[in-house]
Amino acid sequence: SNNAIWSIWGFMLPLYGHSIDLSATAIGTLAACLSGGTVVVRLFTRVLIRRFSPWPLIVVSHIAIGAGFLLIPFTQIYALLVVFAFVMGLGLGLSGPLATTVMYDASPPDKVGEVIGLRMTMANLAQTLVPVLSGAVGSAFGVAPVFWTVGALLFYDTWENRDKLRDRKGH
Repeated sequence: SNNAIWSIWGFMLPLYGHSIDLSATAIGTLAACLSGGTVVVRLFTRVLIRRFSPWPLIVVSHIAIGAGFLLIPFTQIYALLVVFAFVMGLGLGLSGPLATTVMYDASPPDKVGEVIGLRMTMANLAQTLVPVLSGAVGSAFGVAPVFWTVGALLFYDTWENRDKLRDRKGH
């Protein structure tokens, strides 16, 4: 879920930044770059959803987020970290609202409230458990394995949903 990804980012980014000797300002700026990506993509979301169905956009978003998580631990070059954070923000800013849209559309009309409520429950559960789990893994193995695991899971999800890339509006 996007909430789990946000939790890992918010919790692990400062740890990774500290491990590569980034200043608090540089770490905060990386966090802002991710947030900036979420804002920028929302400016283009209407255009994207007119052309594509939600699923292809979600899959591509997961590729962007997963690539960022996989690549960040391989670099200490700040400019690259900025690019990765921004691209991840683009993915997060697009996939979050679209995932809710997909759930809403797939729900029976009389169960929409229950489905969205269950999504919120899972999101809150993720925000509670993910920092604890990622912290435990990070303290045992380091920050990089946490990032790589998240990236690998997103790419696995992308692979499982690759047939949805062809789902184009009007086709």
